[in-house]
Amino acid sequence: MKYKLIRYTVTCAALGLVSGPALAQVTNQATIDQDVEDGQVTVRQAGDDNRALATQRGKHDMTIFIRSSGEGNLAEVNQGNRYNNTNVQQIGNENEAKVLQQETRASRIQVFQGHIGPKAIKNKATVLFQKGEHHDLRLIQSGEQNLVTAEQDGHRGTLITNQGGSDNLIDVKQGNGWSQDLYLWAKQSGVGNDMSVDQLGYRNRISAQQIGDDNTARYDQNGSDNNINGQQYGSANDASVVQRGENASVLVVQDSR
Repeated sequence: MKYKLIRYTVTCAALGLVSGPALAQVTNQATIDQDVEDGQVTVRQAGDDNRALATQRGKHDMTIFIRSSGEGNLAEVNQGNRYNNTNVQQIGNENEAKVLQQETRASRIQVFQGHIGPKAIKNKATVLFQKGEHHDLRLIQSGEQNLVTAEQDGHRGTLITNQGGSDNLIDVKQGNGWSQDLYLWAKQSGVGNDMSVDQLGYRNRISAQQIGDDNTARYDQNGSDNNINGQQYGSANDASVVQRGENASVLVVQDSR
């Protein structure tokens, strides 16, 4: 089945991450709350239905690394301040990663969800919020019925997302009325994938590519000096573009050869 695109608002309960629907009984849980400078957290979990919950409150240079293998695992990360790095690797099915970076600068998020052996299915990578300047966000998934949702705010941010497989969904929002120089690069390879991108601000760019059949792409930009480059290679694909503002440009390529 394909995901249906649903917009929602996240409150994060006073900047604490809020878990989604109840999952299976937790096997193991690691909870870390770190308030230091130059802090590092590493969590490794193997098996099913594990939880890794990490919060860092230090002033700068904080690093969180979480790696899990199995099914139904959850990684939640909450970081503030400057020069932070989050790296989440999940191998298996129906895993979920949630990351919140609030009021940060020059921070990075990397999430990989995939498989060793059979295809991974129904993984979720959710960046609830990345706010600040000079951010780098990378989300990579392989398999089927996977979901990426991300919101990035501020200036001079880069968001890269890549999905390989079928019936996957990318839903991204970048910018506010004052955001500048944001860049999105997105790629989906497979059948029946869906991509939705919203950008708001100035001098922002979207570069997106879908390879396969029966894919859908929606792009919406509002502001000035923005650019969209959307490419689809395959049959029965659909692309829609909305631009508002000044000095905008669009290139749409559809090739069924």
